[in-house]
Amino acid sequence: MLLNTHVSLRRRLQFFDTCITPALTYDLAVFLSLIAKLRGLDRLQRQMLRRIIGWRREADEPWHDTMSRVKERMEDSEGVYKCNNWSSAVLCSQWRYLGHLIDGPALFW
Repeated sequence: MLLNTHVSLRRRLQFFDTCITPALTYDLAVFLSLIAKLRGLDRLQRQMLRRIIGWRREADEPWHDTMSRVKERMEDSEGVYKCNNWSSAVLCSQWRYLGHLIDGPALFW
């Protein structure tokens, strides 16, 4: 569904943000993540979004022009549906989990 161009871009991005992001960040909320791993998550998310949005390289087109066109399409897609960054989703989940540990019953004391 994510790569199906017959489905609207808004629906594909909405499905990506509502299904893939929570599934990915569910287990990561428990573990402390290093900054490099969080950047890696954001990099993976951008790669997946570029794949969903779709882009093709024109014949004999300079790489700089191709990447400028892809960047423009990414910015246009944010106007259609804004996906949250995975790194911030993981940090929010960790914050909620910490609050649960602090406010929850004292099972480990």
